[in-house]
Amino acid sequence: MLFADGYPEHAQPSFQRGVFHFWRLAAGIVHGGAPDLFLASRVDVVEVGHTGVMEHFELRFGPTIWAALSAAVMLVVAQIGLVPFSTVGEQTGLFIGVIGIAIVAVGFVDLRSTGTTASAKDPSEATELVTKGLFRFTRNPMYLGGAVILLAFGIVLNDMVATVLGVGLYVYTLTQVQIIPEERALAKKFKKNYAAYCEGPRRWL
Repeated sequence: MLFADGYPEHAQPSFQRGVFHFWRLAAGIVHGGAPDLFLASRVDVVEVGHTGVMEHFELRFGPTIWAALSAAVMLVVAQIGLVPFSTVGEQTGLFIGVIGIAIVAVGFVDLRSTGTTASAKDPSEATELVTKGLFRFTRNPMYLGGAVILLAFGIVLNDMVATVLGVGLYVYTLTQVQIIPEERALAKKFKKNYAAYCEGPRRWL
């Protein structure tokens, strides 16, 4: 994929790529479309690590901490009350939250049923490549469930701007410091099997 300046995406500085992906994500949510970050190409494993600040956060804190930080950002932004949801109520948010929790739970069961590790800090310990259950539709069902929970939280807070910022921050940060390092580890361990798997489900949706 090329940016407006004609350079391939992988050749852009990390910060510029981040701003670009975050803008696509925010625009997609606001306009009701599917953000390109969610619909990234199926073969999108990054084989080189980050350099600079980002590398210090890779696999360090885990998805729960990043979700909590995103939720904190949402709470702060919601206090301003910029753009409330006009037709979505709190009960809808709670219902979506239950769906998000269910996605996380089912993804965890799918993962553990193979006997492989569920550790978010050392994906190299994986003993099996999980491709069944929800993993047939997304490579990261538990992380997707976390995004759905944050979406529900934003609806309960009744703030569209907080929702876009919180979900966008979570998706972008988790992709950079959690998912991409996991992909490198799994690609190294499972080689052609993982490459073939990546031809199917995408990172998020």
